Amino acid sequence: MIKKLLMCAAVAAVSFSALAQGTDRQKMGVFVASSYPQVKLPIGPKSYVVLQDGEPARSGSVAYDNVSIGNKTVTKLLNKEGADLFLNISNMRDNAPIDVERYDPRYKSSRLHLTAKEGLHRPRPGYACAFMSLELSYYVTLSKNDGTVLYENFVSETGEYNSSWWPTEAGAVDSVQRASHKQTMAALISKNNAAIAQLIGASYLMNSRGIHCYKAEPKRKQPDTYGEINEAVDKLMKAAELIKLNEYDIESFKELTEGCVDIWEKELKTKNMNDKSARINAEIACGLNYNLGLYHLFIKEYKKAGKYFKEVVMADKRFGDAKFFAENCDKWQLAKDAYERMMAK
Repeated sequence: MIKKLLMCAAVAAVSFSALAQGTDRQKMGVFVASSYPQVKLPIGPKSYVVLQDGEPARSGSVAYDNVSIGNKTVTKLLNKEGADLFLNISNMRDNAPIDVERYDPRYKSSRLHLTAKEGLHRPRPGYACAFMSLELSYYVTLSKNDGTVLYENFVSETGEYNSSWWPTEAGAVDSVQRASHKQTMAALISKNNAAIAQLIGASYLMNSRGIHCYKAEPKRKQPDTYGEINEAVDKLMKAAELIKLNEYDIESFKELTEGCVDIWEKELKTKNMNDKSARINAEIACGLNYNLGLYHLFIKEYKKAGKYFKEVVMADKRFGDAKFFAENCDKWQLAKDAYERMMAK
C-alpha cells in the first residue's frame, strides 16, 4: 500500500512538472568583451603599425612576425597611413657567447662551475664542457599618431646554460645550443605582447564564451500567454548579432531592443516564487532576470547586469552561466570605473 502511494505521488509530481510553466533556452552564439585601456585611449576599434628602428617592419622580420597585440577590435597594418598607434621596437641585442672548458684532473678549477651537476658522462681527461651566457634585450615604445608616447620599456632577459661533460667539444656546444633554443628574441617580444594588449584594451574581460537567453514556455495544452515576453527575447537575439560584429555598437543595440527592459521588469513584478503554477513562477522569473542581465552586459553596464545575475543565482545556482556573470560583473565594473576616472583627469 505504501509503495502504491509513493508511486502515485511520483506520477503526480511528474505530471504537475510537465504542466508547469518553464523556460526554453535559446542559443545566442559566442561573445567577447574587450578590456578597458590603461592608457589614455578611446574605447572601440583601433589600428596599429609595427615599426623596427622607426620604419614600418615588414612580414618576415623578427619585429613584425612576433608583435601581435590585437583582438578582433584592434587591427595590425603594414603602413603608417591611417594607424592610430605606433609600436616601435629598436636596439635589439642578441648576445650568446659560448665558452668551452676541457677537463684536466690536475686543476680543480676545471670543476668549479660544475658542482651542481657533474655531467652526462664520468669526466676524463679531454672531456669538454660548454657554457653559454645568453643576453637578449630591446627597447619598445607605444605612441599615438600625434607623437604622444603612451608606454616605453627596456625589455631584457638573461640565461645561463651548462652542457656538463661531453667526450667531444662539438657535443658540448650542441648541448647548450639545444638547451637554449627556446630563449630567443622572438619569444621575448611575444612575452611582452600581453602587457601591451592590456594597456591598450586589446585583451579580454570575457573571451569566446557561448551565451544563451530564455523564452517563457506555457503549460502543455494551454494557450501561450507569453507573446510579449518572447517577442522581446526575439528582439534581444536579433540585436545581439550587432554586438557580435562590434561590441561597441551600443546605440544601435538599444534602438533594436527598445521596450524590452520595460516588458521584463513589468512581468517580474507579478512573480510568485513559491507557486510553480503561477504565470511568472520561479523558473520564468530566473529567465527574465537572466535576459535583463544580458541586456545590461551587452551595453557594458556591468553593475546593473550583476544585480540581475545575482537574483538568478539566489533562486537557482544551476541556471545557465548566471554564477559566472554574478562573480565577474563587479570586477568588470571596477575596470570600467578606473578607465573613466583616468579619462576624466
